[in-house]
Amino acid sequence: MKGLLANALKYIESSFLIDANFLQDIGESLPFQLKKNATLSIASIEGREFMMLVAEDPYQLESNDFIHLKRLDSRTDLPLIIVVSELTPALKKISKQLRTGIIVPGRYVSMPSLMLQSESTDAGQERWVDTESSYGIIPSYLVSYYLSGYFDNGFNSAEVLDLLDISKMAFSRAVKELLSQRLISETSQGRSSHFRFTDSRKSIWNHHRQRISPLSTGFVAVKKEELASKNIFLSGESALSKYTLLGAPSRPFIGMCMTDRDRYMRPITPATMKGDYFFKILNVIDSEKYHYHLSDGNAMLQVFPYQPLLKNGVLNKVFLLFSRFSKTDLRVKSSYSELEEQVYEELNI
Repeated sequence: MKGLLANALKYIESSFLIDANFLQDIGESLPFQLKKNATLSIASIEGREFMMLVAEDPYQLESNDFIHLKRLDSRTDLPLIIVVSELTPALKKISKQLRTGIIVPGRYVSMPSLMLQSESTDAGQERWVDTESSYGIIPSYLVSYYLSGYFDNGFNSAEVLDLLDISKMAFSRAVKELLSQRLISETSQGRSSHFRFTDSRKSIWNHHRQRISPLSTGFVAVKKEELASKNIFLSGESALSKYTLLGAPSRPFIGMCMTDRDRYMRPITPATMKGDYFFKILNVIDSEKYHYHLSDGNAMLQVFPYQPLLKNGVLNKVFLLFSRFSKTDLRVKSSYSELEEQVYEELNI
């Protein structure tokens, strides 16, 4: 059942690009009738704490008119989320009555307290959730470039080094990972190697999109004058408003890219991309100014460690889908789903 919980957290992270982390086991709070067939934990989702009830067999929760579920829900102020491998009509009905969340990894998410819901659609029926670990940051960038229409004829090291401004060692590690996952093939061309993606864009989207790591940090509020000398572009809600019917936000959402000098001798990992580490490296916030910025900032900034694909100063659709921004606002969530459908329809078969 620990695996089911891990898959659930990974699924909501990849589906909504929000942070979801296990905090602690509280199994001692379970009714003794459920202890053999369920686990209870606390997890952090988008900075809020939730109680996660995981049950392999959803029918165990339906006994005695869901009495154990109702008791658990009444014992704590934390919102309850049920994680199961199968969604039954009765469980779905009772969750609506109690306003508890439900996650079926790969198929269904409902979290009323965060105003998030996702269910398999026509465009996603071919998809399946890959429960293996996420790809590294640079491999995720290369897959995203491919999904955006790049690399029809493959690529070599010189092209990628120029595109992402990375070292030969970083490129070598990235292609080794993609080769090990059989996403690309390698052929020799004289003294160099040429690489080509082994499957269609639509197939890679259907079978591997859940493993693409978020390509950026989240957003912090900053003063525009902090960015006067920076190369910036529209991202987040500002970019989303260019592709969908979403209205432009009152404050601009912008992105900026780190240089090789910014990255030198600094770890570029999913963990370092979650906090404010990159913003401090770039000197756009510091500990004394940070809270002032949050309350009075007039631009929302996020950082991309490597060069994303841009179109007329706006973040490309695929890179926008895999960048971090909050989708708890129903307008944003709806526009994000619209963008996802656009990208899927535009993929070449």
